[in-house]
Amino acid sequence: MTLLPERRRKRIIESELRYRSLIDQASDAIMITDLQGNFMDVNSWFCEMFGYSKEELLRMNIDSLIDPEELKVRPIRFDRLANGQHIFSERRMIHKNGAVTEMEPM
Repeated sequence: MTLLPERRRKRIIESELRYRSLIDQASDAIMITDLQGNFMDVNSWFCEMFGYSKEELLRMNIDSLIDPEELKVRPIRFDRLANGQHIFSERRMIHKNGAVTEMEPM
């Protein structure tokens, strides 16, 4: 395994710190998923909004937070995301305690 030159390694660490700071300090709930809907990252507001810990969410899929009846009628179009399109739609989202809230997650 080749070690990165110290300068590049430092730049990568600085970049990660900036990213983490932006995500964690944002006043909005932020989530990042892969193209199958598996959570890759969430910030503290997102955790608070849905009542799950970050560790719990990182083992979940976005589908588990959307009303199942709605998903049958309007599944998430990950193919559009893969093609660089933005998806904005209101969804009935489910909190860990079962409460349902209308929101725009994507």
